[in-house]
Amino acid sequence: MQLDNIRVSRKLWGAFIGLMIAMLIMSGWAQNRANNSMVSAMDAVVEIQGRIVSALRWRGATETAVTMIMGSAMTTDEALAQQYDARVKEIIGQINKVQETIVASATAPAEKAALDKV
Repeated sequence: MQLDNIRVSRKLWGAFIGLMIAMLIMSGWAQNRANNSMVSAMDAVVEIQGRIVSALRWRGATETAVTMIMGSAMTTDEALAQQYDARVKEIIGQINKVQETIVASATAPAEKAALDKV
């Protein structure tokens, strides 16, 4: 069968259907690529958000411990000072756990340098 023997309407419909199929394949590929990019970006955002939360917990726990130490040093009530000291020990244990996770998650040299400053 030669191409010249096919009617013009069938040639046009064939070209149209072929282009539509090609566009469908290209749009599917583009959508898949966009989804993969979005998933990797969201994973990076979640990881960074987790690091930020850990840093804020570390800072908050440290500030709480410092405040309790200052309160323990300034109080004249011995029972209150003992409660502060016991609570400070708990907080320091929590701070050490958070600090370990932050140090373990630091992979870039800039992050390690920033942790060394802290």
